[in-house]
Amino acid sequence: SGVDSWESLRRDFQADKLENLLDKPYKNYYTRRLAMKKNKKLAAILLFCLAFIVTSTAVYADIAARTGYDQLKAAAKATAANMVKGLQSFTIETTISIKDNDMALYTIDGTQKIDYLANATERTEKSDNTDKVSYSYSDSEYSIWKSSDSDIYFITEQPANNSRKLITDPFEEERIGDIEKIIDALVGNLKDCVVAEDKPDGSQELSGSLNEAQIPPLVNAVSSFYFKQSGGRMAVTGQELPELTNDIFIKNVKGRAIVNKDGIVESSLATFVLSGNDRTGASHDLTFDILFRLTGINSTIVSKPDLTGKKVEKRINNYIDINAKEIPERFLGTYKNDIVVIEDGQFVKIGERLLQVERIEDGRIKVRLYEVYKEAYAADYENRKLDISLEAVTTSGYYAEFTANDIFKSTDLKLEGLSFDPISSKIRFDGGWPGTFDGEFNRVFED
Repeated sequence: SGVDSWESLRRDFQADKLENLLDKPYKNYYTRRLAMKKNKKLAAILLFCLAFIVTSTAVYADIAARTGYDQLKAAAKATAANMVKGLQSFTIETTISIKDNDMALYTIDGTQKIDYLANATERTEKSDNTDKVSYSYSDSEYSIWKSSDSDIYFITEQPANNSRKLITDPFEEERIGDIEKIIDALVGNLKDCVVAEDKPDGSQELSGSLNEAQIPPLVNAVSSFYFKQSGGRMAVTGQELPELTNDIFIKNVKGRAIVNKDGIVESSLATFVLSGNDRTGASHDLTFDILFRLTGINSTIVSKPDLTGKKVEKRINNYIDINAKEIPERFLGTYKNDIVVIEDGQFVKIGERLLQVERIEDGRIKVRLYEVYKEAYAADYENRKLDISLEAVTTSGYYAEFTANDIFKSTDLKLEGLSFDPISSKIRFDGGWPGTFDGEFNRVFED
């Protein structure tokens, strides 16, 4: 379902699903689930900062190409804004290649076409080391998808009230402003290490390079920390790389960007070398080349593919309204999890913990949380057995907060709210609880 979704974010990036980078379905639900996984979130933030600093493919700029630093930032923002509102159509082409000590490891080519007139988008991706192609297409009526490992095209009919966006502006995300400040601070005086050349046709070429001595120590520290945490798997590509463990640093960075006369970044090429040693002491220079091109401006046409003669399967539409302001009534019912202890070194189920969603009305949710123990354990747990009722108020799509926390004073629970998983039908308590309390409940279905 993508709940633990940095991996999902990586897959979206790899597939050039740029419109999904920030506009994930069920965003409020996922955000709260991610907040509970602090270590993963920290690694994700560090990765994002590193990727932004070194390559910034997601915002069509790179630190090496930040010649005329402020000019390129302005061009990147103008490009993103125009792709959301301004241009009628365009094609995004990206190529990412990786070498280890000059030996080619991977090359990934992705193409995404956006056509606002047809309200359609199309994506393809090809990896040289597999020579397999993934494909996706969507418009206001249908979505079509084929993985690189299959020749089957899956078709899903879009709902009439579909509120999807073809692409979103990453600079509109509220945290981007803080990240931008961090990057500005890290770049520091490197803003001056740039070359900007104005062309006769009104376009501008921005280029530059940084050597090992010019790379800020903090950038290398973040790079080293992230790479060790990732275990050698880079989010930019999703590919496994040599696992560097010692003396990790960025050896050099260089880049070039072309900004047209309208202030839109038409292309950028960034190259950086990450150097380090693996566990055996062998040294590696990992070279990353990242190319971005914006072509077919106002001339790209996206048409529904002809699948005649292809293997086709229709899928049930599981569309969920991400803008829902209230928890849907389909969550009414009983949910449970097992109460488990360890006896003689073995896991033993001693009872069940049940959550009954009794009422969903006018943004208010009434639930009962109680425990049922097996007869052999009932007496031992009688005094600590849970049986409480509470009300929660919907604060955002698929999340509700309790109206009062004092109801838990008689227990060790410090619960804050309920997360409703719109895909798997699970419900989870948010907050703190003793180690014996499992906060995730599965729906009980009648056979």
